[in-house]
Amino acid sequence: MEPAGEGLRVYADGEPVAPLPAAGVRVPGALSVVGTGRWAGSPTTTRGDQPR
Repeated sequence: MEPAGEGLRVYADGEPVAPLPAAGVRVPGALSVVGTGRWAGSPTTTRGDQPR
């Protein structure tokens, strides 16, 4: 997977690591994505172990 977003940074264990785009390998349950998205500003969280 390769997330991308202008002006956004990749964080690991709460520490900034690198600017996007960044490539990585998916590990079930290890990825959390948090943001406001484009859904009326409501925060969203997605974890690898949760159904879509």
